[in-house]
Amino acid sequence: MNALLNKVLHTPVETYNPADVMAVVNTLIPLGKTKALEEMISAVIPANTLDVVGAFWVLRVLFELPPEEFYPTVKIGRPDIPPPEAAYIMPRFPIVIIWDIPFLVVKGYDLNGVPERVEGHINYFREYGIIRHQELTLPKSSTGIEAEFLTLWESAYGDAYLREGTSTFKEQLNKVF
Repeated sequence: MNALLNKVLHTPVETYNPADVMAVVNTLIPLGKTKALEEMISAVIPANTLDVVGAFWVLRVLFELPPEEFYPTVKIGRPDIPPPEAAYIMPRFPIVIIWDIPFLVVKGYDLNGVPERVEGHINYFREYGIIRHQELTLPKSSTGIEAEFLTLWESAYGDAYLREGTSTFKEQLNKVF
Protein backbone atom coordinates (compact mmCIF):
# COMPACT_ATOMS: atom_id res chain seq x y z
CA MET A 1 0.00 0.00 0.00
CA ASN A 2 2.68 2.51 0.96
CA ALA A 3 4.55 2.07 -2.33
CA LEU A 4 1.41 2.60 -4.41
CA LEU A 5 0.23 5.52 -2.25
CA ASN A 6 3.66 7.16 -2.48
CA LYS A 7 3.72 6.66 -6.24
CA VAL A 8 0.35 8.40 -6.64
CA LEU A 9 1.16 11.20 -4.21
CA HIS A 10 4.42 11.97 -6.03
CA THR A 11 3.06 11.72 -9.58
CA PRO A 12 3.33 15.08 -11.37
CA VAL A 13 0.09 16.58 -12.67
CA GLU A 14 1.11 16.09 -16.29
CA THR A 15 1.56 12.31 -15.85
CA TYR A 16 -1.60 11.67 -13.81
CA ASN A 17 -2.97 8.14 -14.16
CA PRO A 18 -6.62 7.46 -13.21
CA ALA A 19 -5.95 3.73 -12.76
CA ASP A 20 -3.36 4.40 -10.05
CA VAL A 21 -5.71 6.75 -8.17
CA MET A 22 -8.49 4.15 -8.42
CA ALA A 23 -6.17 1.49 -6.96
CA VAL A 24 -5.15 3.73 -4.03
CA VAL A 25 -8.72 4.77 -3.27
CA ASN A 26 -9.87 1.14 -3.39
CA THR A 27 -7.12 0.22 -0.94
CA LEU A 28 -8.07 3.05 1.45
CA ILE A 29 -11.87 2.48 1.47
CA PRO A 30 -11.80 -0.73 3.57
CA LEU A 31 -9.66 1.03 6.20
CA GLY A 32 -12.50 3.41 7.04
CA LYS A 33 -12.33 7.17 7.30
CA THR A 34 -10.05 7.53 10.33
CA LYS A 35 -7.46 4.96 9.31
CA ALA A 36 -7.48 6.11 5.66
CA LEU A 37 -6.77 9.69 6.75
CA GLU A 38 -4.00 8.46 9.08
CA GLU A 39 -2.40 6.72 6.08
CA MET A 40 -2.61 9.93 4.09
CA ILE A 41 -1.14 12.01 6.90
CA SER A 42 1.78 9.66 7.44
CA ALA A 43 2.56 9.83 3.72
CA VAL A 44 2.28 13.61 3.24
CA ILE A 45 3.63 15.13 6.46
CA PRO A 46 7.31 14.65 5.68
CA ALA A 47 6.96 15.87 2.09
CA ASN A 48 6.95 19.24 0.40
CA THR A 49 3.47 20.22 -0.87
CA LEU A 50 4.56 20.32 -4.50
CA ASP A 51 5.88 16.78 -4.14
CA VAL A 52 2.54 15.30 -3.02
CA VAL A 53 -0.05 16.94 -5.27
CA GLY A 54 -1.58 13.51 -5.82
CA ALA A 55 -2.98 13.70 -2.27
CA PHE A 56 -5.42 16.37 -3.43
CA TRP A 57 -6.74 14.05 -6.14
CA VAL A 58 -6.99 11.01 -3.87
CA LEU A 59 -8.98 12.96 -1.26
CA ARG A 60 -11.40 14.30 -3.90
CA VAL A 61 -12.09 10.76 -5.12
CA LEU A 62 -12.08 9.02 -1.73
CA PHE A 63 -14.65 11.31 -0.14
CA GLU A 64 -18.18 12.45 -0.83
CA LEU A 65 -19.55 15.53 0.91
CA PRO A 66 -22.92 16.37 2.44
CA PRO A 67 -25.08 18.53 0.12
CA GLU A 68 -24.41 21.72 2.09
CA GLU A 69 -20.60 21.39 1.79
CA PHE A 70 -18.30 22.11 -1.16
CA TYR A 71 -14.98 20.61 -2.15
CA PRO A 72 -12.22 23.01 -1.11
CA THR A 73 -10.34 24.79 -3.87
CA VAL A 74 -6.93 23.31 -4.62
CA LYS A 75 -4.52 26.22 -4.21
CA ILE A 76 -1.29 25.01 -5.78
CA GLY A 77 -1.17 27.68 -8.45
CA ARG A 78 -3.26 28.70 -11.43
CA PRO A 79 -4.59 25.70 -13.38
CA ASP A 80 -4.09 25.76 -17.14
CA ILE A 81 -7.87 25.36 -17.43
CA PRO A 82 -9.83 27.42 -14.88
CA PRO A 83 -12.67 25.98 -12.84
CA PRO A 84 -16.05 26.33 -14.53
CA GLU A 85 -18.11 29.35 -13.51
CA ALA A 86 -20.92 27.02 -12.41
CA ALA A 87 -18.93 25.05 -9.82
CA TYR A 88 -21.74 22.55 -9.26
CA ILE A 89 -21.10 21.08 -12.74
CA MET A 90 -17.64 19.88 -11.70
CA PRO A 91 -17.81 19.98 -7.90
CA ARG A 92 -14.51 18.07 -7.45
CA PHE A 93 -12.62 20.27 -9.93
CA PRO A 94 -10.04 19.56 -11.24
CA ILE A 95 -11.22 15.95 -10.84
CA VAL A 96 -14.29 14.64 -12.64
CA ILE A 97 -15.53 11.11 -12.11
CA ILE A 98 -17.13 9.44 -15.12
CA TRP A 99 -18.27 5.84 -14.71
CA ASP A 100 -16.07 5.46 -11.62
CA ILE A 101 -12.97 6.71 -13.45
CA PRO A 102 -11.42 9.84 -11.90
CA PHE A 103 -10.10 12.10 -14.65
CA LEU A 104 -7.90 15.12 -13.94
CA VAL A 105 -9.09 17.81 -16.36
CA VAL A 106 -6.04 20.03 -16.10
CA LYS A 107 -2.59 19.36 -17.47
CA GLY A 108 -0.68 21.65 -15.14
CA TYR A 109 -0.51 24.58 -12.75
CA ASP A 110 1.45 27.83 -12.86
CA LEU A 111 2.73 28.45 -9.37
CA ASN A 112 2.01 31.93 -8.00
CA GLY A 113 3.46 32.24 -4.53
CA VAL A 114 3.52 29.50 -1.94
CA PRO A 115 1.20 26.53 -2.54
CA GLU A 116 -1.12 25.43 0.22
CA ARG A 117 -0.29 22.33 2.19
CA VAL A 118 -2.51 19.30 1.77
CA GLU A 119 -3.05 18.97 5.54
CA GLY A 120 -5.79 21.62 5.35
CA HIS A 121 -7.69 19.39 2.93
CA ILE A 122 -7.11 16.35 5.13
CA ASN A 123 -8.58 18.26 8.08
CA TYR A 124 -11.52 19.40 5.96
CA PHE A 125 -12.35 15.84 4.89
CA ARG A 126 -11.86 14.62 8.46
CA GLU A 127 -14.59 17.03 9.54
CA TYR A 128 -16.99 16.87 6.58
CA GLY A 129 -15.99 13.97 4.35
CA ILE A 130 -17.98 10.78 3.94
CA ILE A 131 -15.77 7.96 2.74
CA ARG A 132 -16.96 6.18 -0.41
CA HIS A 133 -19.12 3.18 0.35
CA GLN A 134 -18.09 1.21 -2.72
CA GLU A 135 -14.84 0.62 -4.48
CA LEU A 136 -14.33 2.17 -7.88
CA THR A 137 -14.86 -0.33 -10.67
CA LEU A 138 -13.56 -0.11 -14.19
CA PRO A 139 -16.28 -0.48 -16.83
CA LYS A 140 -15.92 -3.44 -19.19
CA SER A 141 -15.66 -1.08 -22.17
CA SER A 142 -14.77 2.53 -22.82
CA THR A 143 -17.69 2.90 -25.23
CA GLY A 144 -19.72 5.97 -24.30
CA ILE A 145 -17.26 7.43 -21.80
CA GLU A 146 -15.95 10.08 -24.19
CA ALA A 147 -19.49 11.13 -25.15
CA GLU A 148 -20.36 11.57 -21.48
CA PHE A 149 -17.17 13.56 -20.90
CA LEU A 150 -17.95 15.84 -23.87
CA THR A 151 -21.49 16.44 -22.58
CA LEU A 152 -20.11 17.36 -19.15
CA TRP A 153 -17.44 19.58 -20.73
CA GLU A 154 -19.96 21.41 -22.89
CA SER A 155 -22.21 22.06 -19.90
CA ALA A 156 -19.23 23.45 -17.96
CA TYR A 157 -17.33 25.35 -20.66
CA GLY A 158 -19.23 25.32 -23.95
CA ASP A 159 -16.51 25.15 -26.61
CA ALA A 160 -13.85 26.82 -24.45
CA TYR A 161 -10.70 24.78 -23.80
CA LEU A 162 -12.26 21.87 -25.72
CA ARG A 163 -9.05 20.86 -27.53
CA GLU A 164 -6.97 20.91 -24.34
CA GLY A 165 -9.60 19.19 -22.21
CA THR A 166 -10.29 16.48 -24.78
CA SER A 167 -6.59 15.82 -25.31
CA THR A 168 -5.95 15.42 -21.59
CA PHE A 169 -9.03 13.23 -21.20
CA LYS A 170 -8.01 10.92 -24.07
CA GLU A 171 -4.45 10.54 -22.73
CA GLN A 172 -5.85 9.45 -19.38
CA LEU A 173 -8.52 7.19 -20.89
CA ASN A 174 -5.78 5.40 -22.86
CA LYS A 175 -3.93 4.73 -19.59
CA VAL A 176 -7.01 2.96 -18.23
CA PHE A 177 -8.05 0.96 -21.31
